[in-house]
Amino acid sequence: MSEPYDERASAVLNLLTQFGLSKDEAAFFVLLSRVNKKQTSWLKGSDISKLSRKGRVRTYQILQRLSALGLVNVNLSRPKKYSTVSPQVALRRLLSMQESKLTELSHLESEAIESLRDLNPISVESILGKEEVKTKSMVSLLQGLANIQIALRELLVGSEVSIAINEESAEHIFTMLSFISEKPKSARIIFSTSKKSIPKQYSFLSKDVELFWRSGSSPTFLVTKDTSMFLFYSKSSVRKKLLSPETTFNTASQLMLIESETYANQMKNIFELVLKSSSKVGGK
Repeated sequence: MSEPYDERASAVLNLLTQFGLSKDEAAFFVLLSRVNKKQTSWLKGSDISKLSRKGRVRTYQILQRLSALGLVNVNLSRPKKYSTVSPQVALRRLLSMQESKLTELSHLESEAIESLRDLNPISVESILGKEEVKTKSMVSLLQGLANIQIALRELLVGSEVSIAINEESAEHIFTMLSFISEKPKSARIIFSTSKKSIPKQYSFLSKDVELFWRSGSSPTFLVTKDTSMFLFYSKSSVRKKLLSPETTFNTASQLMLIESETYANQMKNIFELVLKSSSKVGGK
């Protein structure tokens, strides 16, 4: 751009990309919005090309895309001139498109699931050999919060589960237990913490949950009859408003899933050892 972005403009650009715009589209919209604030309502494509330091072909491609999205008005004079719609109109249109896309995908969910289930099987033994086909990895590494939430929910629903948590994972695990519609059949939770007691906001209990406290630290893991799950967390930050201070929180970044009854038994033994150094604080 002809002048560097200030902090506010950079933040707005990043925000707009979360509504589905590419970086170039967001940059053009921000540029034209800043121009409009100086009451220069309409600009020729060639002028926008100079201001943005983009080639004319690329400039017109982006302007055409923004026009199709309803974010830019076009004056059909000779030559054509361009101006942005108001921020309120722009964000409402972007949000409506995201909502429409989500609605369309939700309607296709059942069809996609059934289509995948109905796929014709492919025999690979003649190509890979029988021994290769028999080999099955029992360890999976999942990334992305959505994938982690699905796997965690599937493990918890209707199961008899032993859970070890710490200060890093407590809010995530307790929130999942609070909001899943079908609860575990039974759950034992060991909360390892440097504090002298479990914080009150984590004292949620149901009749089928036993809660224990221990001083110290431990990794976060969940164990059922034949499955072990390890959760890993990282720090994330977010601004509630554009220029407000950042709020830092822990978010699940990776999940290791081990499907092995033998390994699950070993992890249960470790859980029982940790349980011996823990104090019961609630539950049946």
